[in-house]
Amino acid sequence: MLENELLAQQKRIDELETQVASLNSNLQRLAMISKVDEKYPYWHRLVQYQFSELQRLDLEFVLSIMSDRLNGINIVVNSSDEQDDLPFDVDSEDRIVSFQKALKYPKVLFNNELPTLEEVQGIYKLLGICGEHRTTDILKAMYDQGLYKKIIKQLLSIAD
Repeated sequence: MLENELLAQQKRIDELETQVASLNSNLQRLAMISKVDEKYPYWHRLVQYQFSELQRLDLEFVLSIMSDRLNGINIVVNSSDEQDDLPFDVDSEDRIVSFQKALKYPKVLFNNELPTLEEVQGIYKLLGICGEHRTTDILKAMYDQGLYKKIIKQLLSIAD
């Protein structure tokens, strides 16, 4: 009895996995054949390259930190996840990143030097998001969609 129920559940799981794979393939084909909407090129690239929601969040978190660095905001990684454990020399303008959040990313992200394209490419590669070509492509799409324009302009040396 229990064995039959397990077999039925496994069969249903297999069917759902097949459906998900089919949907992913169809979505990929749709992204390939559809014209890029000039208003949303970044969203198009996310679909085309099959970025997960977590990868999108990583892409954007890295750029938000890079933007702060470009704007001269000091990046401070809290030594623990307790708010009371902040260092005494933290300024109200500083960007504080929790210890747990910082563990997910390479330490180089949190230095306070001017960011470079090579640094972004290296971080994205270490995170398993994308290589050099896709990094440049996704940054251009973000810029064209109006996201992170200042940092991307700096990284890609885009003229006004």
